[in-house]
Amino acid sequence: MAKQEEVSVPIFSSLEPVYGEGSQLDEAKTRFDVLKSKFNQVFDASPQLFARSPGRVNLIGEHVDYEGYSVLPMAIRQDTIIAIRKREGQNQLRIANVNDKYSMCTYPADPHQDQVEQTCEEKPCVSRSLRNRLLLLEEAKTSSVM
Repeated sequence: MAKQEEVSVPIFSSLEPVYGEGSQLDEAKTRFDVLKSKFNQVFDASPQLFARSPGRVNLIGEHVDYEGYSVLPMAIRQDTIIAIRKREGQNQLRIANVNDKYSMCTYPADPHQDQVEQTCEEKPCVSRSLRNRLLLLEEAKTSSVM
């Protein structure tokens, strides 16, 4: 297995460098405001940070095409945003969604634990891969703000 390289996570203190100007920025501000409001409602506290991952598409698919050429994945406008707050003394990761269709899920917050037991209501639950990504984000070391 190839050795994983450390990649620094870019940190921004405003949305403009990420979304630019105009309607896309206005839409992003609205989405972040809704997320922050829902976070406050569910967890009775404000988020400490937000994280964003752009959506992506694979042209023809993520593989080598029939001519033997690599296929190029590319970012698209749609994205996923999350709000995060660390609670001292808590050994749980609680994940909620702004859409009430999804129930809150609770996971042990040990990044070295192999088996994960989730506690959810009967509604669809957020995936375990999100839990793993959140734990990796917690471990990421970044010292500069862009």
